[in-house]
Amino acid sequence: MSSGEIALQERDQKILDHIGRYRITLRPVLDQVFFAKDSSGCGNVLRRLTNAGLVTAREGLPSRRRYYQLTAKGAEGRVPLGRTKPMRAQALRSAIAVLWFCTMNQRSRQRMEAWELREILAGSTPAGTHCIQPGTPTTVFRVQVPSGRTKTAGVVSALRDHMKNSFQRPVLKQMAKDQRYGFAVLAEAERTSELRAAIARHNLARYAPIIIESVPSPQTITRALNDR
Repeated sequence: MSSGEIALQERDQKILDHIGRYRITLRPVLDQVFFAKDSSGCGNVLRRLTNAGLVTAREGLPSRRRYYQLTAKGAEGRVPLGRTKPMRAQALRSAIAVLWFCTMNQRSRQRMEAWELREILAGSTPAGTHCIQPGTPTTVFRVQVPSGRTKTAGVVSALRDHMKNSFQRPVLKQMAKDQRYGFAVLAEAERTSELRAAIARHNLARYAPIIIESVPSPQTITRALNDR
């Protein structure tokens, strides 16, 4: 083992896989997913992975809170190197929304890699971010994260376009009928009621499962974590 390298434990590998899958993570998310409530949390492990050059901390959130990404070294053999680059505003917004949707809401979900989509969707690889929700039935959701400037009508229009494009694939159209493929719109809490009402007016849920869930934005993530 060369200088600066560490022997990775099983949990270390899982944490690196987690960061690669979600593009980013936050300390409270690591505590929630990988550590017991009565433990000291992820601090020592995260520090060790950072010192080993596998993980890097990035600025850009309120109250000096940081988010974490893999370095090129941490991503090697794990995920594409593009996932190590600093995030622009909308990409960070989407990453935080999907991370929260999968790990910090009441339901357990997981962001899907392209190869996982192909396995479940009979070789089909639809556009967009997808998350899987275990249950009866297990459901795959295409995730939509509108920007803070997108009006409700624009969100609904984009959702309709996503549905139309998805249903051009027979396997997805059938899965939607079987309640196994659906659509998730992730937005700030103050927008969810209006979005639910607008989507209900268009009766879009007759075609597929649709959920609208509250998630924080980069501007509200610190408050959301403090409120937990």
